[in-house]
Amino acid sequence: MPQAAEFARQIEHTFKTPTAAVQSQEAVQLKSLLGQLRQVMQQLPTFATTSPTLVLKSSDRLVLLIDDDTDLIERMQANAPNWSIHLETATDLTLARQRLQYLTPDAIVLDLTFPNTTESGLTMLAQLKHQFPTIPVLVLTGLGDLTKRLEVTRLGANAFLQKPAMPNEVFQAVSQLLYRVDAINARLLIVDDDPVLLSLLQTQLQPWGFQVTTLADSSQFWQVLEVTTPDLLLLDVAMPMFSGIELCQVVKSDPRWSRLPVFFFSAHADADTLHRALAVGADDYILKPIVEADLMQRILNLNSCRHLK
Repeated sequence: MPQAAEFARQIEHTFKTPTAAVQSQEAVQLKSLLGQLRQVMQQLPTFATTSPTLVLKSSDRLVLLIDDDTDLIERMQANAPNWSIHLETATDLTLARQRLQYLTPDAIVLDLTFPNTTESGLTMLAQLKHQFPTIPVLVLTGLGDLTKRLEVTRLGANAFLQKPAMPNEVFQAVSQLLYRVDAINARLLIVDDDPVLLSLLQTQLQPWGFQVTTLADSSQFWQVLEVTTPDLLLLDVAMPMFSGIELCQVVKSDPRWSRLPVFFFSAHADADTLHRALAVGADDYILKPIVEADLMQRILNLNSCRHLK
């Protein structure tokens, strides 16, 4: 930085000379100084980290828009406060990489095509999902054919929106992604008398960001419930001491917990057991053996439905 500052000082001094116009020799010197300054700046990979820290409202979410459409950028900047979003922008992929040296956005909106470069936004998408696997990425592009949609999905994009799109459409899609991420930060209480299953579920769900508490002894349920204050309760239907259906009845009868979502696990697929589970207020019924992807999708779907209501 001191070297760059010195070049900048010399450039400033050149412009302050009292002559009516920069002479030929000074012009050559100025061009040389500008070239040296540019070279020094390019050799400072940590330069972007000197940018001031953003000050956001506590309710604001930080979204990075990577798109060269200045009209869209202007309209989205105007609409962002209505969605409690602070919008940062980058008009090319190089600038986007610089932004990401000091920004950790809650979500990223990415176009796939940029002028004056042979690099595709698909390359950027792959890098983003590798470097920031937990940050949701919405691809916003005019390329809407099936082949492109499949390619984007395989690279890990979380959502796809085809241009032209209104700012409200984009922010609606971003908000849905952010709400899904919030769901993954949820606290789960899983009650099942099978310790092997409990260990398996904890291993599967914790990497997603869930805060998982497991309980094999249903007689300790109420104490653990009040300590953990879960966002979602997962109960085995058939357990010694107290069944999942009985525990669900107790939960739903207490005004403090009556709105707590409840999923049932069961190896029983008969209509009577399913009916009894739904009758006591279950939100979903999952057959054993439990498939991780299916469980994740059901949790996210539950959260989306409650958000829309």
